[in-house]
Amino acid sequence: MIRLALIFPKDYGETPMEVAPPFNLGYLASYSLLYAKNNDIPLEVKIIDEVAGQDVEGSLNEFKPNIIGITATTPLIKRAYDIAAYCKSNIDAVIVMGGPHVTAMPEEGLENAHVVVKGEGELALAELIHKYNQGTLGKEGFILEKPYIDEIDEVPIPAFHLMDMSCYTNSKKNVLHTFKFASPKSVGAALLTTRGCPFKCIFCHNSKRTKPVRYHSPQRVISEIKYLMTNYGVNAVFFFDDEFLTNRKRIRDICSLIRENNLNFQWACQARADIINEEVLLLIKEHGCTLIGFGFESGCQRILNILKKSTVTVEENARAVELCKKVGLKIYGNFMLGTPSETKEEMMETMRFIEKYSIDNVSIAKTTPLPGTTLWDECIEKGIIPFDLDYSRLNLGRNAISVCDTMTKEEFDKFFEETVLKTVVTMRGNSIKDLLLIAVKRPSEVIKLVGNPQKVLILLKFIIGKFSTLIRGSDS
Repeated sequence: MIRLALIFPKDYGETPMEVAPPFNLGYLASYSLLYAKNNDIPLEVKIIDEVAGQDVEGSLNEFKPNIIGITATTPLIKRAYDIAAYCKSNIDAVIVMGGPHVTAMPEEGLENAHVVVKGEGELALAELIHKYNQGTLGKEGFILEKPYIDEIDEVPIPAFHLMDMSCYTNSKKNVLHTFKFASPKSVGAALLTTRGCPFKCIFCHNSKRTKPVRYHSPQRVISEIKYLMTNYGVNAVFFFDDEFLTNRKRIRDICSLIRENNLNFQWACQARADIINEEVLLLIKEHGCTLIGFGFESGCQRILNILKKSTVTVEENARAVELCKKVGLKIYGNFMLGTPSETKEEMMETMRFIEKYSIDNVSIAKTTPLPGTTLWDECIEKGIIPFDLDYSRLNLGRNAISVCDTMTKEEFDKFFEETVLKTVVTMRGNSIKDLLLIAVKRPSEVIKLVGNPQKVLILLKFIIGKFSTLIRGSDS
């Protein structure tokens, strides 16, 4: 019996967001089990998910795997390498690493693992299982890259049964609570129905990938929805695809199948602002969609041209907001601040865009260059990336590195913190009076909201200032 352990690490010191299960490991597990069955290879697979609170070291010592696969994304790479080091010292197994980070930096990955898989991993892992079964898989160290799978319906449904799905369907930090697209009492889950993206935004790994976008068939999408409903009581689904609405025929077919199968669930998705129209929005709303997430990124056309290679305009973003509001769909807007060459005034254009169009909920990140993207290459060329970079700071969050070169680091960090705090508060749906009462009566909630007690004074100053303006307005 070959025992395969697949590990999803979590970041050191970070409270994980249980937004979506580790789809990559689910696909690797289901495909490996199918390959082993078809080739009469005895195989047992265990997924060890630190985000779900599972103990990596204890699970490995109990399971005693022959092959260990470790997910290697950039923000989690330090923990991934530490797990690999533990495995080398304590577990007699072949250690395999795959994911965006080691795909971009395979030689670095090979310093920590016996095998580095570049790109998609199903065919590569199947080959490694075959070699192990034949007694020809050693620990000499090599990089493996296999062709992508063109017909992705050939990959079975992710092995959800090997995951702690209660973490991802019932957690207070799951996809439903993050995007607020259904009742808090609903059971929410995420689904992935495509691979790749037809667009080349410079901050995304798709900016340098040559693989075409590939779609699961409408029938496959419906089968996964039914599986989640039947096995986990799911009645709210977030489609995690980079772009869910580009393929119009597929969307129409999915909606038709939702109706034919009498599936009653609410759902949300992500889309490009420039590809939607009123007809599509009405169709998806009629079939359960309540929210669309857009990568608006910036309210400044010059910066948008940089980030999205002049493929979308601020006007198209605004039109998307207006269309969604017209048909009654909520909007989740993603933005970033601090792109190289972006001035403070251009950042304020983004904040004015958010305020002008009253977007239901927003996420504001620091522009973050990830290895394997065009943005990373440009930042390397400009000397913006520090030599001793801590990869864990490439996390899109508040402690992410700054690549803004029009302000000092201190100036940008202060501007970013104040801007994000103010936006978080105003997007919560509370009145200014309610916020002031919360701040005074329950300061612990304010600390929890902003994540750092040192930022409370900034927040209180903002709330009190808004409240004072409200009072003065009512007296005039």
